[in-house]
Amino acid sequence: MKKILIILSVLAFFYNNSSAQCDEQCKKKEQIKAQKVSFITEKLNLTVEEAQQFWPVYNEKNKKSEDLEKEEKSIMQNYKKNKETLTIKEVEALSDKLIELEVASSKLDADYYVKFKKVLPVTKIMELSQAERQFKHELLKQLKGCSPSKE
Repeated sequence: MKKILIILSVLAFFYNNSSAQCDEQCKKKEQIKAQKVSFITEKLNLTVEEAQQFWPVYNEKNKKSEDLEKEEKSIMQNYKKNKETLTIKEVEALSDKLIELEVASSKLDADYYVKFKKVLPVTKIMELSQAERQFKHELLKQLKGCSPSKE
């Protein structure tokens, strides 16, 4: 049952996020996303019905989060590239925009918490936060060349 659930979740994820051709970096990113789907599905012990309702909402939230992160990265790159020539007003505008993005990110989290409550029990929402942190931790360990720990 768990294998079917994981396969269904991975397929649903790729269906929502497929692209015609990806370079090597894009393929790695997709592999990591697939690992994350599998990891979270297992940690939350999602039923088939929960997975069908949860993953579209989760993917939608992630897309919006990624958009905010891209905007933040763009602002920081702009600052880094032009910091010697920016006026105080321009730096202040960039700084204000970063704060606006942080507020938007927090609002996004709050909005999607409400949406998650409609498709998952609150205990699984709490487990989601923990599973996301665990996945990041394991991924960083892998990138550093360490073997993942069993938690």
